[in-house]
Amino acid sequence: MTLDWSVVWRHRDALIAGTATTFLLTIAIECHRGPCGIVVAVLRLYAGRPLALAPTDLLQRALR
Repeated sequence: MTLDWSVVWRHRDALIAGTATTFLLTIAIECHRGPCGIVVAVLRLYAGRPLALAPTDLLQRALR
């Protein structure tokens, strides 16, 4: 089996754009992940019972 690598070369602009988009999305998500995690942790520790259950419910729904 031989692979036609000329396809990759022909579409290199789209591949580079896709890689750049993936990189930028990763950076944006990582910038929001830390502060959101801190807010959820503080709510779970120090908020009253209804507010402490809200982040827990949100996390449980996200993990399903």
